[in-house]
Amino acid sequence: MFVIGIDLSGPSNHKDTAAAFFELAGEELKLLSLESGLSDAGILKLIEKTNGFPLTIGIDSPLSYNDGGGDRPSDRWFRREMVKHGLKSSSIMPPTLTKMVYLTMRGISLAALFERVRTDIRIAEVHPGAAMMTRLSEKEKEHGRLYKKSAESRTYLLQWFESQNILGIPQGQSMTPHEIDAIAAAMAARDWIVSYPKALFPKQPPHHPYDFLC
Repeated sequence: MFVIGIDLSGPSNHKDTAAAFFELAGEELKLLSLESGLSDAGILKLIEKTNGFPLTIGIDSPLSYNDGGGDRPSDRWFRREMVKHGLKSSSIMPPTLTKMVYLTMRGISLAALFERVRTDIRIAEVHPGAAMMTRLSEKEKEHGRLYKKSAESRTYLLQWFESQNILGIPQGQSMTPHEIDAIAAAMAARDWIVSYPKALFPKQPPHHPYDFLC
């Protein structure tokens, strides 16, 4: 089985799109590749590598929107729960917010594309920051708050991922926050399928067809 974690950016910003591609063995994720600067076609090539094998994808992007705008029920619930774990409430934004709308558009489009090319795929909307903050100890949470700006915190998290049964991550080299988020997205997707995620708001089809989790 394969797991892919995707930190998505808007459709014109390939530079900040990263994907972590793993093989799942038991509860261990073994890194096969970590790529940045991915277009839709580049992500699709990763998925095509898994043809014939089960595949789960965790995408850091809204995969639906609320009719009429504003928060989805999942956004309100997730924001309330994640504040308890030290996450800023502003890290969970309505999908139709001006700064979010192009990301939401790309996320919905890609999820539909993935399901057209693979009928046996499992897709979840994930929040990488929440995935880390719900698993880090109280002493470690500062790294979960600072990693987007601090290279030291990113280095710490790369080592910490090994304690979460995520193997093969190169140590001693710099990584972007987007690559960290892609790894964390895969971690959340792994726990969704092998045990249980730290938080889950179940899908509400037809308008909200994917679980939202961390």
